[in-house]
Amino acid sequence: MLFDGEEEAETSIGKIEVRRALFGRALNEGENWFDVLDAVDEEAAEFAPVLANGTSEYSPRYADNSDCGCDLLMLHRLQIDQPFRGRGYGLAAVHTAISNLSAGCAVFATKPFPLQFSGYLTTEEQVAGDTAIKDAPRVRQPDFEVALAKLHKYFACLGMEHDGELMTMSLARNLRPLREALIEARRLDLGGEEPTSPVQ
Repeated sequence: MLFDGEEEAETSIGKIEVRRALFGRALNEGENWFDVLDAVDEEAAEFAPVLANGTSEYSPRYADNSDCGCDLLMLHRLQIDQPFRGRGYGLAAVHTAISNLSAGCAVFATKPFPLQFSGYLTTEEQVAGDTAIKDAPRVRQPDFEVALAKLHKYFACLGMEHDGELMTMSLARNLRPLREALIEARRLDLGGEEPTSPVQ
């Protein structure tokens, strides 16, 4: 939300959806962490690669996070409305979410996906010729790959790194200052890539 200078006047500029997997509670109750993700929905289950082979612990790359807590913070959706894109609001929203919601979390993760390609076919789907997807608009590659690469660079401005199809951040280290992230995004001319749907 933006305040436009008038008392109690607000302007909606988009949407952000952040979820938290309560792995700490699951550990105390003897529940498997993968089952916790899988019980939410299919999208949450796509974050399972951060775990060590479906066990109730993180993969070795996050082994230094034990002092931070156990929970997993997940960015599921980020969309900035057209009139407000290119101003850094997307990065600011994600930065604020991490700053305010990550206490007790070991990892922050997202699965970037360019929203403009929702419903498009992958090359593999086109080759398969599945009748259920015949009406999809068109193949989304190579334009899709270009847009996805920009999103990866976009989230990297916050200090996130690749982990398979995910972009992740170990919360054992300090979050990159928002000002630095915005400067880097402008340097890479990534402002226009803010509207995203991290999980397809």
